[in-house]
Amino acid sequence: MPPGRGAQLATVEVLVKKDFEYDGRLCTLRRTSSVIAETGVRRIDLLKIDLQRAELDVLRGIDPVRWPLIRQVAMGVHGEAGLPMAGRVDTVRALLSGQGFDVQVTEPKMLAGNGRFMVQAVRPGYSDDPRPVVAAHGNAEPLDAAAITGLAERLPAGSVPDVEIMSNLD
Repeated sequence: MPPGRGAQLATVEVLVKKDFEYDGRLCTLRRTSSVIAETGVRRIDLLKIDLQRAELDVLRGIDPVRWPLIRQVAMGVHGEAGLPMAGRVDTVRALLSGQGFDVQVTEPKMLAGNGRFMVQAVRPGYSDDPRPVVAAHGNAEPLDAAAITGLAERLPAGSVPDVEIMSNLD
């Protein structure tokens, strides 16, 4: 363990214990490709993955037939030397490169030396796509109210955007 890491972790534990309560729940896990198939997604402009050390599992849950749907991947990867995650950054980079992405790995200055890296993978040519900011310009496809309603019914209540927020998307 790097010097000072134990004291740092102890401080984090005190903060977490103060602000969070453990609420254990059993969940059914599904592979990424299963979710893509079930929802009928035809294109994924950005796959953002943040699962605290389980990001590689998400990538491994994508079947070869689904990879062409994905244009970009953004994720944090833990790769701290001396821990089970050591080498994970290279594994993620190789997996994404093997799927045809241009991959950039950076280490945020604020987290330097802590084994946390940011991975941005983009398909060649996608950076020249005429839809660089989907949120601001739309995605060239009309919104399907039935699809949005269907998704809202399947999301946990706390994950559904407020009606006021949704009305501002028009």
